[in-house]
This record gives sequence, C-alpha cells and structure tokens, in this order.
Amino acid sequence: MNINKATIIRMYKNQYLFEKRIWSDLDFVTKVRQYMLKYNPHSFPNLAFNSPLMDGTNDEHREAFSTRMEKFRVSQETARALPQDLRSEFFHDVLGLAQGSGLGNEWLSTLVSLIIDHWFFPPIHNLNIKPDEGKKRVVLELNPDTSIDDIMVAWEEIQHYQKKLYPGFKKVNFTKKSFKHLNIHKKSLVAKTKKNSDMYIVADIWADAEDNKPETDKKRRSNLRQIRHRMKDV
Repeated sequence: MNINKATIIRMYKNQYLFEKRIWSDLDFVTKVRQYMLKYNPHSFPNLAFNSPLMDGTNDEHREAFSTRMEKFRVSQETARALPQDLRSEFFHDVLGLAQGSGLGNEWLSTLVSLIIDHWFFPPIHNLNIKPDEGKKRVVLELNPDTSIDDIMVAWEEIQHYQKKLYPGFKKVNFTKKSFKHLNIHKKSLVAKTKKNSDMYIVADIWADAEDNKPETDKKRRSNLRQIRHRMKDV
C-alpha cells in the first residue's frame, strides 16, 4: 500500500479519536481493561499502549506500516488459539465493544491486537471495505463523518478489490459516438440473424449515404467489425 501524507493524517485522526474516547468514556476504558485482564492475564493491562504514529518520523512511519500486518496476523492467530468457548466469547466481546462505542468494523483488528497483545495501531481508513465475492461487489461501510477525502485515501485499496473480483473487466469509455456505434451494432445483429454478409449489412446500414463507392464500403465494413468487437468487450 502507498503510504502518503493523506494516509498518515487519517491514521493520526483515528488515533486521536481512540485516545479521546479512552480519556472521556469511563465505560469504554473499563471494558478495555477488563478484556485485557480476561484474555491476556499474563501481561499487565497498561493503557499507555504502544502508539507508533505519535511524533513519528517518516522512517518510523514506514517501519510501523511494515510491521502492522504481521502484528495483526500474530494477534489473530493468538486469539484463534484460545479454547473454543473462550474464543467465541472473545470475538463476541470485541464486536460488542466496537459496536457499543460507535466504532466501525475497520477497528476490529486494532481492538483484537490491543486486547490480546497490548499493541495499538489505528485503522488506515475512516470506513470499512468489504469485498463480497458471492455478489461480486465491493461494499463500503461509511461512518457518520466519512468524507469524500476519506474515500479517496482508500481508493487504491478499493480498486485492488475491484480488479480482484473482476480480473477481465473493461470500463466503458462513453463518447459522443457511443450511441451511433451502438445503433450500428444493433442493426448489424438484426442483419446477422438473417445470415447476411458483412458487405450486405454495410449496404443496408449506409443505404442513405452519398458515398457508396466499393472502397468506402470496405472501410465501413472494417469499421463495423471494430464496433462489433468492442461491443463484445462491454
């Protein structure tokens, strides 16, 4: 993922949002400490958590990003290694903590890592990107304060999932000739059902044209075949 200024600023905002809640929402901080003790009793639940972005240099930002996914992966594996009954309870508690505090699903990995390993790294985005392979759609779950700028920050990742779900998809380029070419294509398909040759179709479509020279019709036939090919890619 490209680490740019907009991404860093968004993460600072997410970090501020979380720390503000820690210092202003007694119920939230109580639950976080409670879950830390419950699911990782061997580590003291210190809420002065590792916060790699605060006052960080560019090199520190890059290092934090490079370790982020590995940290999240280890935390998820640790959580899944819990006894089955405790594991189900853990993920239920994390989901309830997020939903009860107005945090979107993009915060779940952060909360898992915070509770299990006492390691904090805020979400990259102010929205949740949810690829749905069954419906072949990329769903965006927006927060009350999600802006168009937040979507643009996430656009690279959104496009990644679009390409993954539609590897052969080609976007339609709409021009002033689009409807003209579409009408030619429709007439061509109708004529094709009658098993007419392309030259016959050309003569029918351009019957009212002033220039009906053989060499002009050959160019029109070539144009017709290009239009037909492009329409197959739509």
